[in-house]
Amino acid sequence: MGAIKAGTPARSIREQPGRRAGDDRGGRELGAIVGDGVVGADHDAHKKMLEDIRSGHFAESETGHGLKRLSERFKSGVAPDVLSYLETKTELVLRGEEIMLAVQEGEDVAVGPEEREKVLKLEKLERKIGRSVLAAINPKLGFSRNDLWELEHLKKRAKKLDAPRK
Repeated sequence: MGAIKAGTPARSIREQPGRRAGDDRGGRELGAIVGDGVVGADHDAHKKMLEDIRSGHFAESETGHGLKRLSERFKSGVAPDVLSYLETKTELVLRGEEIMLAVQEGEDVAVGPEEREKVLKLEKLERKIGRSVLAAINPKLGFSRNDLWELEHLKKRAKKLDAPRK
């Protein structure tokens, strides 16, 4: 896949080739999800999305502009926070997928302070952005139920860590 040029619509995860609308495999067993390559395919799509966010291509895409317009309708000046929220959420979903892939390989993966800090950052951004904006933008982000399950699983593991001592 090449880089997305400014003005080129970015695809949400659900619009990626090989994925059908509503295809989130949320009700399937973990072994089946990991075993048939769904996590690996999602991981690649999320990795590409994160690259686009960090390079600025996502913000300049049709989807990026749409998220900005939608978020600004609810709360002025919130668009940078929405982009930061999307980046942080994508990072955490990617990490959750990496953990699932490692478990498939029989590895024991630790969740550390870095993940805990990102979870806290995500929660802080959620409070700052507000429930109404989140309710409007979350369906547009393209995360599947499985992605959200992985994220919640990672959040629980990260929150079990003790707060860093200063």
